[in-house]
Amino acid sequence: MSTRPLISADRAAALILVVGFAAYGVHGHSLESSLGVDFVGPGFFPTVVGVLGVVLAGILLVRREPAREGAERANPSLELRALVPIGLMLAYVLSLDFLGFPIATLAFLVIAVRYLGAPSWLGAAVFGIAGTAAAILLFHYGLSLRLPQGDLIRLW
Repeated sequence: MSTRPLISADRAAALILVVGFAAYGVHGHSLESSLGVDFVGPGFFPTVVGVLGVVLAGILLVRREPAREGAERANPSLELRALVPIGLMLAYVLSLDFLGFPIATLAFLVIAVRYLGAPSWLGAAVFGIAGTAAAILLFHYGLSLRLPQGDLIRLW
């Protein structure tokens, strides 16, 4: 006779994410600018990430669990494939200082979109160029934020 856990591992992870994102958002919202003249200020993005994270983790928490097939559950490579986007984001963040925002963002978007299922490298490149241009327009011109240019530019 098997005992069924009170809460599944997926729901427990979602609950941990809800609490973590909520704490992150609350702490990020309390950040204040030392200059006092910033329109967007240092607490803006942590607050946005916290709110979006709570919403998405909340969806994971309340969604209906799909039926899992035995072969899918036993295949550890499927679980390792879920770590690739995390590795891509880590590489993106670590490469920002050296490559600069435009190059690092373009490379990240092209590789991530291709990994997530873009049918061709050309389609991924078009999406990467459009996404990078939109991010630059939003951050640099829309929000007047300075984007990292990177050490690679200084080497030339």
